Amino acid sequence: MRARLAFLFILAALTVVAVMDAATGGLNKLDRIGPVLIESGNADMNSGLSVDSRTPHVTKSGSLTMSAAGITKFGIANDFGSVAITAGAEGAAGAEDSIEVDYDITVYAESEERAKEFANRCSVDLGASGGEARVALSQPRESSERIMGVVTNYRVKLPPRLKVDVVNSFGEVSIDGVSGDVDLQNQYGATRTSNLGGSLVARTGFAAAQISGIAKDADITVQQGSLTLNSVGGNVTLRARFSRVDASAIAGAVDLIAEHGQVNLADVGGGLTGKGSFCPVSGRNVRGSVLLTSDHGLVEISGIDDETRVRSTYAPVRVELGEAAEGYRVEMRTRFGSIDADVPVTTGGRVQNEEQATAVVGRGGIPVHVESEFGTITLRTR
Repeated sequence: MRARLAFLFILAALTVVAVMDAATGGLNKLDRIGPVLIESGNADMNSGLSVDSRTPHVTKSGSLTMSAAGITKFGIANDFGSVAITAGAEGAAGAEDSIEVDYDITVYAESEERAKEFANRCSVDLGASGGEARVALSQPRESSERIMGVVTNYRVKLPPRLKVDVVNSFGEVSIDGVSGDVDLQNQYGATRTSNLGGSLVARTGFAAAQISGIAKDADITVQQGSLTLNSVGGNVTLRARFSRVDASAIAGAVDLIAEHGQVNLADVGGGLTGKGSFCPVSGRNVRGSVLLTSDHGLVEISGIDDETRVRSTYAPVRVELGEAAEGYRVEMRTRFGSIDADVPVTTGGRVQNEEQATAVVGRGGIPVHVESEFGTITLRTR
């Protein structure tokens, strides 16, 4: 049924869903503030659920709270809806901090009466087991002809220290101010994270992701979407397919694999290792060693201050040297291409469509190796 939902969403047709049962095994139910049923309210269309605005629906709202004593992790899984997580203040000395969850459940049905009846049988549970607090939606099974969709939007406030685990689809996810490690998956909805004090593992797709302010490492996979990444205090592992990536201010190293998209990196402090396929890759002001290969995609590297090796096939390479005191020794080789340098080079001539050249800049201390097949090598100095 999930495959059917995705198919109908992509076609922007009326989504017809068979409501799935959400498991809450092992959770200890805690106190809740009673839900409020709002008959015929306006739905939050950020959920990704494709329904006509005139489709009969009702919204049921409520709040849950629990003590965070003994809790180290918070988890939530959601289909069709948004998840917004913010960090509250730590509890005062001697006081218990808490987890607070506000939610809205919107049910679309053949009639408002049917939607109201179904919504009354839905509930959101907040419970804890083994040091992990989790939120789960419980809903009855119903025929897709009578219930057209269920959208659940969550707003969560929790202590900053907690680790966070989010799995979401067809809706937006935002996380701000969490100091614990964050693991998130989100498909068909925008993703935004900011001011994270730990590490981040993120898997996003079919939408835009904006990620900034990560204190430690980041491991990010993006597919058929876009990623804007800024200000990472550690290393970055990046996997991108059919996506545009713009990343800057990376204190550590970047490990990159990109296919069928475009990657722009700027101000990388710990070096770059990567491979691009049908994907232009640009690295501006990359500090540290560079090892990069590319098939069918332009490579541009600037600000070099350490050993660099770049190889491309069916694509040009453009290298701009930095201002390292050690100077540079640049070895260039191309097959079925050409070499263009703005400094004097020593060339071995062209033999069987292969050309080699060496450029020594300054003291010649930093080795740079550039190879290209069926592409031009361009060397520039600042």
